[in-house]
Amino acid sequence: MKRIFTISMVAAAMLCSIVSCASGKSIPQKLDKFVTEAESNSQKYTKDEWTRSRQDYEALLNQYMENSDKYSQEEKEVAIKAMGRYHALVLKNGIQQGADLLKKYAALLPSYFDGFASGLQGEGVNLEEAIKSVIDEEKLDKAVENLGKALESIFGSAKESK
Repeated sequence: MKRIFTISMVAAAMLCSIVSCASGKSIPQKLDKFVTEAESNSQKYTKDEWTRSRQDYEALLNQYMENSDKYSQEEKEVAIKAMGRYHALVLKNGIQQGADLLKKYAALLPSYFDGFASGLQGEGVNLEEAIKSVIDEEKLDKAVENLGKALESIFGSAKESK
């Protein structure tokens, strides 16, 4: 059954690729459509389908990066927003897989968070300085504020469900 589903998903992806090539959509538009479809279907993805999704995403991303200077500012924003949405989708999938694993090891959760926090604070690239050197600080503040609200929503509802 999984094999039939996987084959049908691959066939659908190939058909979408052919149709989107014929439709003359730009790479940013294709990237946006790919992410929208991934958002709609990802809850049913198997490990192999996630691997295929990441490969397809990487191929689109490479096509975009090779030609990024040819796109308008609007097209660039569509592509960058799609990239952010896909990375959030992958992160949510990873969080879900991690949560499933951590359910088995709930007593170790405080140690995990201590390790995660220390990993973010360790030696290496100063993320704040790197980001400030390339991004409009006002837009960054707004984006971080929106991210904070989204995380509060997620973790607030997690606390309430306990």
